[in-house]
Amino acid sequence: MKWKLEKRKLGELKQLENNPRIITKEGLERLKKDIEDEDLGDFKPVFVIDTNNIILAGNQKYKIYLEKYGKDQEVNVSIPEKELTEKQKKRVIILDNKHRGEDNIDILEDNYKDILEDLEFDNLLPEDFDEDELLKGMPSYESKDLQPYRTLYVHFNNEKDIQEFAKLINQKITDKTKYIYYPKQDKMKFGICK
Repeated sequence: MKWKLEKRKLGELKQLENNPRIITKEGLERLKKDIEDEDLGDFKPVFVIDTNNIILAGNQKYKIYLEKYGKDQEVNVSIPEKELTEKQKKRVIILDNKHRGEDNIDILEDNYKDILEDLEFDNLLPEDFDEDELLKGMPSYESKDLQPYRTLYVHFNNEKDIQEFAKLINQKITDKTKYIYYPKQDKMKFGICK
């Protein structure tokens, strides 16, 4: 699938119904502040739309742009070369807001702490607290180590190989299976402090 950049008037764009991405009033104000940042400006000024001008990515930003510029303002849009299936649309909607990577907390804390605080993302960092003060007066509790001894990633070339492996270890593996234990065990049960 190829995508092209075009211009559209804000009034031509339509917001996505049943958008799984929501934002609080405070979050919308922060986003507005980010977009209007004098130092950086809106460095990602593109709306992703389908061939019917429905916004797949940028619905929250659209509200801010419409309020600030009005419906006649032209904006950049990324549009597919052909009509998307419903599944393709849903994939774009999810992939635009979900990322495969993870944050390295140590690097964030050592090198980006001031920026995270400025951007009000400091909730990504661990809180400083006095563990002794926090646990003062609490009954002692010893937790069992519930971590697996070792995790091993196994790659398969096709579904047939997966099912052969499942037979070998005498376990059911479906397309929804995210992990298994060998030998088989029930779902992990976590203890509750009493």
